[in-house]
Amino acid sequence: MQENMIALQQMILSIFNKEAIAIFVIFCGMAFAIASIAAVWAFANGEFQDIEFAKFEMLQE
Repeated sequence: MQENMIALQQMILSIFNKEAIAIFVIFCGMAFAIASIAAVWAFANGEFQDIEFAKFEMLQE
């Protein structure tokens, strides 16, 4: 099992260089952080208190 993991890591490093992997990890981390902040902001502003309101508002127009 350990040998398979090492072989997989070596294959990934042979396809992608370490800088590309680091940039990808940083990008994914930043995207996750922004999404988390947006979710906290939306909950704090009460965006999810009445989810059905938008549907009923569209039906009334």
